[in-house]
Amino acid sequence: MNKKAFQKLLIKCLRASTTGIRYLICQSVKKTSVPYFTVKNYENYILIVPIRRTESCFLPLVCSHYDTVRHVEEIEVVIEGGLIRNKKKAVLGGDDRAGVAIALAMIYNKVPAIYLFCDKEETGGFGSSEFLIQEQNIIKTVNCYIGLDRRNGNEIALYDYASEELNGIFISEGYREVSGSFTDVSHIAGEYPKATVNVSVGFHNEHTEKEYVQFEECYLSLERISRIIPTLTGRYFNDLQVSYRDYGYGFAYGNSFRLDYDYPLPRVIEEKKVDREIYGELIDRLCLDCEFYHPGTESCDFDFECLDNF
Repeated sequence: MNKKAFQKLLIKCLRASTTGIRYLICQSVKKTSVPYFTVKNYENYILIVPIRRTESCFLPLVCSHYDTVRHVEEIEVVIEGGLIRNKKKAVLGGDDRAGVAIALAMIYNKVPAIYLFCDKEETGGFGSSEFLIQEQNIIKTVNCYIGLDRRNGNEIALYDYASEELNGIFISEGYREVSGSFTDVSHIAGEYPKATVNVSVGFHNEHTEKEYVQFEECYLSLERISRIIPTLTGRYFNDLQVSYRDYGYGFAYGNSFRLDYDYPLPRVIEEKKVDREIYGELIDRLCLDCEFYHPGTESCDFDFECLDNF
């Protein structure tokens, strides 16, 4: 998608009402990406999944939210010096309609990933909560969580679970690490821990009358993220670390981990000599082929054949 087409899409996303943005997401996918993706539309989230995907295909989950803190449905978008603002001196809604626009542009460009659009992130993450309940089988085939819901243009926000390998990929594209607050991907990772980052998408002064989207930052984010996401397909991030005080990180596996699903547990658990009285069965059943813990099975059924004909 070229710059002119993306600007048009971004403005459509910013102008859309709560009902309108759901329609825009669904229609954009159906109109531009068939037969590459299928749309699952639920009350508080919309899930876009590649059709040519095997159950054992590891893909990143790309997540944004379409709700805003705007108190009015209709806004008047103006562009001044490359900055997109609300002329009515009210909240623009770039948080997170900028992320939605980037995700839709990636779908248009057929970038292989699983795309999640959530509602009610601003009021407690109800959309991602519904996703967690409904889509556990999808979560098993996700190798990392990529949020498109960060202010500014060059940051990756880190939360409770991080991977130096994943972070390094974004750092090589010019991003810098910062600590993050609540967002949908941090909520999902809290239940199903995997490598997580939340990426800047070009909005500033969110939730205020001075909010704006820096268009060049937003478009550059689209270009950079579109380069990164295909490199994540089929990858296994075996250096997952857990945060401790002030977002220092170390290998520490404890009760916060859900072990009732196929979870990518790094071999470092052996190297760190974790207490076998607590983790003995888990270590013994760690798959030697794909490094996954397979509950109730002895063999590996993960073939890493991802999107052969995408």
